Amino acid sequence: MAESSLTPKRRPRVQKSCTECQRRKQKCIIRNDGVPCANCSRRFPPVECTVLRVDAPDGENRAPKYEEQVVSLGVPVSIVSSAGGRHVNYVPAGTSVIRTRRVKPMAKVKARVIAWPDSTDGSTDDACDERTIIGRSSEQHSETLYLDGTGDPDAMVHIRPFGGILTESPLFPSIGMLMASTTQSLEKGVEVTRNSESLAIKARVLTGINEMLKGDFGSVAQEVIRSVINLCVMEWFWGADDSMWAHLRGMKHMINLRSGLRGIKDIVGESIIILTDYEISCCFETELYLQSNDPVLLEEIPIPTSWPDGFDCPLIRSNVSFDGVRAKLGLTEAGARILDDVRFLTTSITEADGGPASIRKIQSTASWIYSRLSNISGKEGGQGEKETEVADVADMASEAERIEEAVRLAGLIYSWSISSMAQISQFKDGKTLERAYKAMRAVNLTRWKDMPGIFLWIMLVAAPSTKQDTRGRFIRRKMAVAGLSIGFESFGVGISYLRAFWLVQRWIARQGKPAADSLT
Repeated sequence: MAESSLTPKRRPRVQKSCTECQRRKQKCIIRNDGVPCANCSRRFPPVECTVLRVDAPDGENRAPKYEEQVVSLGVPVSIVSSAGGRHVNYVPAGTSVIRTRRVKPMAKVKARVIAWPDSTDGSTDDACDERTIIGRSSEQHSETLYLDGTGDPDAMVHIRPFGGILTESPLFPSIGMLMASTTQSLEKGVEVTRNSESLAIKARVLTGINEMLKGDFGSVAQEVIRSVINLCVMEWFWGADDSMWAHLRGMKHMINLRSGLRGIKDIVGESIIILTDYEISCCFETELYLQSNDPVLLEEIPIPTSWPDGFDCPLIRSNVSFDGVRAKLGLTEAGARILDDVRFLTTSITEADGGPASIRKIQSTASWIYSRLSNISGKEGGQGEKETEVADVADMASEAERIEEAVRLAGLIYSWSISSMAQISQFKDGKTLERAYKAMRAVNLTRWKDMPGIFLWIMLVAAPSTKQDTRGRFIRRKMAVAGLSIGFESFGVGISYLRAFWLVQRWIARQGKPAADSLT
């Protein structure tokens, strides 16, 4: 009797749907572990996709072991300093019990642990998860970190002095992930608006920013402003112009609350804001926005007379002509002459006195350059000014010839804009624009990386005619990368290039009247 009264064994039920699908009473299609189900991957705003499982009894096929954890979902609201360093205070928004898989320790041969020293005692305790970054040498890292997809996968090691800024901020890690997710989507040709991962991370970033703004703005101004300017750049990349301008208006309001850019007291953030302001203004052919009515605009930035090798650009004056460095840059003789002509034309505008005689002279020079570039053969040495059909980019044997063709077409559009006193966005010759894009893309990005100054000028010429499509986002992205990379190497050089191009645009918009902050 005792044996018959025992409770019969039951096979534990394995949950076959996530908690969110159960709540919505939907059929759940579970994918691989760690990947949201088919329903949750399409939800917006994104939700937590959690599958609760029960271990089978001994002797049967057991499911993977799970351990129970209580996860507190909260939003960071403040950063507190203490003797042991800085830490973040969270306001919990609720708790839930979930089961997470026990992950085996990663093999040392497959990963490298980079531990930044503690701010107080310099220790490198691997148990401190907040101070540890695990980086794997992989092709994916190279694709994400570099203009051309090649380089040192361990480049993140070089940011070690700034580790505290990145790891202690409640926003920057998410912003970094958003930038990586956005870049990967754009490089693969996937619309960001269709990427649930990017949208989920952006929602998390916006929530964090809004929560921080509920507190004392003075204590979080630097972090919030840095975060918003990064959002503006990313939205500019993927063509979300309406959202970008909305965030720029918010940025302008926050800058005014700090009594101007100098009031932010963040030289790195200020430099990024100034560079981005010039790049966006050049792209949309507008006046400066973030610097308008700001005292920083009245400060004189000295024009550099020297720069790193390969950074030569036809937008400011130089003691050395392009013909003199063409062997170092790998340019053809004709390509070097075109760049010298463009440099002469640009400096004639940025250093002009604004008189009627100078305007006529500049337009006459631009018309002559436009006529010559319209007839040039595109071959080595130019072969004079014959009216011959230019060879197709695909038929050009050497990369130097393809670079020359990209320079020629950029100079053609640039000189047309100046001679006709019309903005570049009004250039309507679709065949020339198509050919210019193909010529630029026919040159390997690694080659362009060796001459970022010339590449930046070509991208600045191409940007105003872009649309909100794959090609337009590519041009915007590479133009921003080129400008920022030059600016990080030398802020004076980068800002001088961008400002000179912007001054040419303003000279055209004002019909020959120099801008208030001309280079003279």
